[in-house]
Amino acid sequence: MDKKKRTESIVTECIEGMMPLMRKATIGYYFNNLSIKELAVALNTEQSAVYSLVAEGREVIKKAVLSNHGEESHLQNNRYLYTEIFLSCGEEAVKTGVKVSGKKI
Repeated sequence: MDKKKRTESIVTECIEGMMPLMRKATIGYYFNNLSIKELAVALNTEQSAVYSLVAEGREVIKKAVLSNHGEESHLQNNRYLYTEIFLSCGEEAVKTGVKVSGKKI
């Protein structure tokens, strides 16, 4: 399996393995472009909690990918990491069909 496919697989596995609230926050933020404030309202929680969930979700994914590919990974470029997260969140959103505030996350 090439590096790109392996990265996609790792990111997808990480998202699927997240706690439901973290998964919803991550998908809402990266795929649906919802703000932290919008997610807090939709998830009925504090903005600081949503911020922590999104940040922790991103770090879980980044650590998993870097541990697989090494520190010299192409993911030193955060834009590439965010693109991979966006694509995998989209796949997960389509699979689960979860909606928050009328938006699918």
